[in-house]
Amino acid sequence: MIYVGMDLHQKTTTWYACDHNGVRVGSGKVDSDAAGWSAVIGRFEAPLQVAIETGSTTWFCVEQLRLLGIEPVVVDARHFKLIAESRKKSDRRDARTLAESLFNGTAQQCTVSAPSERARSGRALLQARKTIVEQGTASRNAIKGLLRGCGIQLKSTLWRHPEQLRDALAALERVPDWMRPLLQSHYDVWLQTQLQRAVLDKQVEQATAGLARSSAPTNHSWFRSTRHARSDQRNRRSQSFSSRQTSRELCRSTAERAQ
Repeated sequence: MIYVGMDLHQKTTTWYACDHNGVRVGSGKVDSDAAGWSAVIGRFEAPLQVAIETGSTTWFCVEQLRLLGIEPVVVDARHFKLIAESRKKSDRRDARTLAESLFNGTAQQCTVSAPSERARSGRALLQARKTIVEQGTASRNAIKGLLRGCGIQLKSTLWRHPEQLRDALAALERVPDWMRPLLQSHYDVWLQTQLQRAVLDKQVEQATAGLARSSAPTNHSWFRSTRHARSDQRNRRSQSFSSRQTSRELCRSTAERAQ
């Protein structure tokens, strides 16, 4: 058995390999692409175990290694203390640590499961929606900030009707001429984010409906709505408050009995 540790980066991958006795049998650096990783795997005829860290290129590397017949061990870099707490960090040292941890079995204690294609697409969809919402909020706050400098405050209901908001901005009289192009620019950005948000909301709804129809017993917690997450948080707070209240009542009754 050959144990290979691969320290992945955006452009290059540093690798280190040792045999079943822990003796180094190879090391080097290749490009972080399918050809580079295939070249590393192709160097050895013996059965291989490969360890990689979590990072931006991890899941692409996992897919490519699976095509080569290798199921890599993905190590959570935040919990892998041999690397996270190392004071002498280098790409070669990290790759060697990964290989040796495979050899002695410590890497298997910090593994994470590779997400499915559905999980990755779901997380990417929610992240895209979050980015769009933040951009829309920034444009809305920029409009409010400009108008606040003129002593103007728009009705909150206008933000629910883009056409009425546009007309209201155009009809403002106390706004200086230099501010009008800025307001229009922020409005255009805000409007596009609202349109794109509606598209993403529909995609999330379709994805959620697809998961509900699926009979596979998989974990789809990344599609839970913000409303459900907030409800869970309120429930936890309520339970915590009830526990504290019960503790105070017990202490009070104990004190009364002691008196």
